[in-house]
Amino acid sequence: MLIDAHCHLDFPDFDADREAVIARAKAAGVEGFVVPGTTRARWPDVLALGRRDDVTVCLGLHPYFIDQHGDDDLQALDDALAANPQVVAVGECGIDARFSESWDAQWQLFDAQVRLAKRHGLPLVIHCVHTNDRLAKRLRQLAPPHGGLIHGFAGSPSRPRPLSNSASWSGWAERSPIRVPSACSVPSPHCRMTAMCWKPIALTCRWPDTRGNATNRHMWPKCAGR
Repeated sequence: MLIDAHCHLDFPDFDADREAVIARAKAAGVEGFVVPGTTRARWPDVLALGRRDDVTVCLGLHPYFIDQHGDDDLQALDDALAANPQVVAVGECGIDARFSESWDAQWQLFDAQVRLAKRHGLPLVIHCVHTNDRLAKRLRQLAPPHGGLIHGFAGSPSRPRPLSNSASWSGWAERSPIRVPSACSVPSPHCRMTAMCWKPIALTCRWPDTRGNATNRHMWPKCAGR
């Protein structure tokens, strides 16, 4: 089974041809889609997509849009997670070191979302760009118990170990410069694989054998039970 483990199908870029995009993906063998949230303003569209049988959704505050997040957005996220049990993870949250001017604000926002994930018993979908070691250290400090998916990881196959050791992560997204299906990529020895998730720039999401436990019931896309 192929699952696109990270796609922003809620974005207005897809308003004109969203159904056609999904149809083409299915024709290529992609059976499910995980759509993370990015800003509070986009959550309603994300949740609307989550009513589909082939879409699983997350809610979060993305570091790329740091200027769009308001002072009460974290409380709104807390409330939205409580009100929407269909949400499978907190995200997309994380750190993007390309934007050094918002470095402190990014860390504050990330820490708060990790704490929300712990409070609600949810895994995380984390955007990690040029900050693998610092992110691994922070995850060890905060110790989120439910793991999650690292999106944007660009290290070598040996690099996932510090992150995977930090919080029992159940999925990985590794960057590839080539647009190929993840079945063509080389699995990392540090991540056991039971399902492949297709992503042009973020490949090889790998789910461990323990998907029957509470953590992986959250993250496992709806279509995987078919």
